[in-house]
Amino acid sequence: MLASALAAGCGGGSSGGTAVLAINSGSLANGATGVAYESALTESGGIMPVTWTETGALPPGLSLTAGILSGTPTTAGTYTFTVAATDSSNPPLTAALPVSLFIADSPIVVSTAPPPPAGTLTYLYAGYTFTVASGGSPPFTWAVTKGAPPPGMTVGSDGSL
Repeated sequence: MLASALAAGCGGGSSGGTAVLAINSGSLANGATGVAYESALTESGGIMPVTWTETGALPPGLSLTAGILSGTPTTAGTYTFTVAATDSSNPPLTAALPVSLFIADSPIVVSTAPPPPAGTLTYLYAGYTFTVASGGSPPFTWAVTKGAPPPGMTVGSDGSL
């Protein structure tokens, strides 16, 4: 969850008063691997323009530019990092905010293109390997979860038939 983060300092720009810089954002939405993500962080107070930075590890595939966290996440997990906004006052003011962002695995879609080749009874099967078209996070382990392959055939943990 994000909450307002405030920073006050000496400075305050041309007015001569003390300025307050704040990051004003609600919660960042969760993301999913392989799905485009974009969320804007906003600031108030301080002297524009504001420069945005992050410390800690952003989810792989995401970047922070001009207060916009965007990209396509590639790895599922919970990522904790800090975003900071620094204004243009002299001396500059900085507001920092710790962030926790959850990236879920997107649903796994199994590819059967091209389809498995036909087999002939009592002849050695030519073989086939299932692949993931999209979703999930490798490595994958394959197993039969419903039904069964034809008698004499198995599905290996590597997706081979």
